Amino acid sequence: MTGTRRRIRRPDGNPGHPVRSARISDDVWDKAQRRATYEGVTMSQVIHEFVDGYGSRLVDLPTVEVKFAKPKPAEVPTA
Repeated sequence: MTGTRRRIRRPDGNPGHPVRSARISDDVWDKAQRRATYEGVTMSQVIHEFVDGYGSRLVDLPTVEVKFAKPKPAEVPTA
Protein backbone atom coordinates (compact mmCIF):
# COMPACT_ATOMS: atom_id res chain seq x y z
CA MET A 1 0.00 0.00 0.00
CA THR A 2 1.28 3.50 -0.78
CA GLY A 3 0.18 5.09 2.45
CA THR A 4 -2.90 6.81 0.99
CA ARG A 5 -6.25 5.93 2.45
CA ARG A 6 -9.30 5.48 0.35
CA ARG A 7 -12.32 7.36 1.62
CA ILE A 8 -15.55 5.41 1.68
CA ARG A 9 -18.53 7.45 0.50
CA ARG A 10 -21.35 7.52 3.00
CA PRO A 11 -24.83 6.85 1.61
CA ASP A 12 -27.15 9.77 0.99
CA GLY A 13 -30.34 9.98 2.98
CA ASN A 14 -31.61 10.75 6.42
CA PRO A 15 -28.86 9.93 8.95
CA GLY A 16 -31.58 8.80 11.37
CA HIS A 17 -32.61 5.95 9.06
CA PRO A 18 -30.75 2.62 9.27
CA VAL A 19 -28.68 1.47 6.30
CA ARG A 20 -30.23 -1.51 4.48
CA SER A 21 -28.83 -3.80 1.83
CA ALA A 22 -30.29 -5.61 -1.17
CA ARG A 23 -28.91 -7.77 -3.96
CA ILE A 24 -29.38 -5.98 -7.29
CA SER A 25 -27.64 -6.91 -10.55
CA ASP A 26 -25.14 -4.43 -11.96
CA ASP A 27 -27.24 -4.00 -15.13
CA VAL A 28 -30.41 -3.10 -13.22
CA TRP A 29 -28.52 -0.82 -10.80
CA ASP A 30 -26.68 1.01 -13.61
CA LYS A 31 -29.88 1.69 -15.56
CA ALA A 32 -31.65 2.99 -12.47
CA GLN A 33 -28.67 5.09 -11.40
CA ARG A 34 -28.39 6.71 -14.84
CA ARG A 35 -32.06 7.70 -14.69
CA ALA A 36 -31.77 8.93 -11.09
CA THR A 37 -28.75 11.04 -12.00
CA TYR A 38 -30.60 12.49 -15.00
CA GLU A 39 -33.60 13.33 -12.78
CA GLY A 40 -31.41 14.75 -10.00
CA VAL A 41 -32.37 12.28 -7.28
CA THR A 42 -30.36 9.80 -5.24
CA MET A 43 -30.72 6.04 -5.40
CA SER A 44 -31.73 6.17 -1.72
CA GLN A 45 -34.69 8.37 -2.72
CA VAL A 46 -35.60 6.03 -5.58
CA ILE A 47 -35.50 2.93 -3.38
CA HIS A 48 -37.37 4.65 -0.54
CA GLU A 49 -40.19 5.73 -2.86
CA PHE A 50 -40.57 2.25 -4.39
CA VAL A 51 -40.48 0.43 -1.05
CA ASP A 52 -42.90 2.93 0.49
CA GLY A 53 -45.26 2.54 -2.48
CA TYR A 54 -45.08 -1.24 -2.23
CA GLY A 55 -45.74 -1.17 1.53
CA SER A 56 -48.66 1.21 1.01
CA ARG A 57 -50.10 -1.06 -1.72
CA LEU A 58 -49.65 1.66 -4.36
CA VAL A 59 -47.14 -0.43 -6.33
CA ASP A 60 -47.55 -4.13 -7.14
CA LEU A 61 -44.94 -6.58 -8.31
CA PRO A 62 -45.53 -8.03 -11.77
CA THR A 63 -47.33 -11.36 -11.62
CA VAL A 64 -47.56 -14.29 -13.98
CA GLU A 65 -50.69 -16.36 -14.22
CA VAL A 66 -50.26 -19.94 -15.35
CA LYS A 67 -53.27 -21.73 -16.78
CA PHE A 68 -53.24 -25.41 -17.59
CA ALA A 69 -55.37 -26.66 -20.47
CA LYS A 70 -56.80 -30.14 -20.71
CA PRO A 71 -54.65 -32.31 -22.97
CA LYS A 72 -56.13 -32.96 -26.38
CA PRO A 73 -57.17 -36.55 -27.02
CA ALA A 74 -54.72 -38.54 -29.07
CA GLU A 75 -55.62 -38.70 -32.74
CA VAL A 76 -56.49 -42.13 -34.03
CA PRO A 77 -54.71 -42.82 -37.32
CA THR A 78 -57.04 -43.63 -40.19
CA ALA A 79 -55.88 -46.18 -42.72
